[in-house]
Amino acid sequence: MTPDSRIRTFLDSSSLVPNYDREQTNEHIMKIRVYILIRSQTLNPADETIKMALHQMGYTNVSSLKLGRFFEFVVDDSHSESEWRKCIGEALKKPVAGFPNPITEELRMEIVR
Repeated sequence: MTPDSRIRTFLDSSSLVPNYDREQTNEHIMKIRVYILIRSQTLNPADETIKMALHQMGYTNVSSLKLGRFFEFVVDDSHSESEWRKCIGEALKKPVAGFPNPITEELRMEIVR
């Protein structure tokens, strides 16, 4: 099974797949935004490289920055926020490409109605 087919299988079997028809009418949907950042204790050379480039372009007031990833799950509101947080949290623990590495990364969830 290729990585692409594994991801497709996971998403097809998941209740987290958005119903885009419903999303367009904005009827009974909830968005869960997930921000994934490198832990502050973990050295990330990309952060320093970008910061140095900004300094060279004259943006010397930038003292630090964190590179990260962003996911937005669109779900129906058939469950409570806490149930969706739990469900998304469990999904993010699965070994899917792009999901956080719990050793080096941390995540933050935000609910948007």
